[in-house]
Amino acid sequence: MQTGDLQTGFTSQKGNYYIPIDYSTEAVIAGIGADQQMWEFIQRHSDNNLWTYVLKSNNTSELGWDKFTRKFDSELAQIQIMWSPPPRYLNLKQDFDNATKFHKELGDWINDSESKIEIDNNNGLSGRFKLNLGDRIMYSAFIIIHTPQRRYQIQYSYTQGFSDPDNTLKKIKKIKFLR
Repeated sequence: MQTGDLQTGFTSQKGNYYIPIDYSTEAVIAGIGADQQMWEFIQRHSDNNLWTYVLKSNNTSELGWDKFTRKFDSELAQIQIMWSPPPRYLNLKQDFDNATKFHKELGDWINDSESKIEIDNNNGLSGRFKLNLGDRIMYSAFIIIHTPQRRYQIQYSYTQGFSDPDNTLKKIKKIKFLR
């Protein structure tokens, strides 16, 4: 890859945030192309210590998500950041509890994993769960943050347990919400 293929830090204009990760300027479009081609693309970027941005074309300024994928040897890692308007009638704890119920239906919630987190001077709640993907298990850290402008749901998943070879959770904690 050329130096121009590296982008340090991702700014989501529609999601109004910045995350300090190194990613490739080449993106994969969600749902287009053969899976084999997509994984070769991700592998090539991962070999250069870069995350691959998965582009979803129907994001709006009100609702959407950004997704990044990376491989570490044979293991898969993903970051997903979803945004929406702040909930009108739910406080942070109620919102987190509702999201936790949903995740318990998808996989195995790690009991007593709920904890407080602060990102860019905004309070949030986090927890962990495991999701069975058939031949693999994804281990996920799950975070809900309310800012005055948005609700963010951030998820970091990795197939090799709750390890974090790229210090991804430290980078997530350094997200800056643009106002």
